[in-house]
Amino acid sequence: MNLPERIRVGYRDYAVVAWDALEAQASCRLGESDHYALIIRVHAGLKPQVAAEVLLHEIMHCCWWAGDIHADDGEERTVTVLATQLTQVWRDNPGFVAFMAGALEE
Repeated sequence: MNLPERIRVGYRDYAVVAWDALEAQASCRLGESDHYALIIRVHAGLKPQVAAEVLLHEIMHCCWWAGDIHADDGEERTVTVLATQLTQVWRDNPGFVAFMAGALEE
């Protein structure tokens, strides 16, 4: 699995790392994002399509964080912020876009 090395979300640059399969399984998660250390971890043993979905899931958490979305925000604000953040992610991360396209073709 050739994950992109970095993902920019807003002004933050997250390192993307393959997460040791045993550590990921011990945590009962396929991925995680650390907004303080700026790291996205993706379970290293996943099939490319699953890894792509997990990476996108974690990027959505980063968008939620960068967009300062709160649990009580309404649907329209939440969707607007996420659309804006994801548009920026697509624009600033061509390696991520290529990874997603390749992973989903398999």
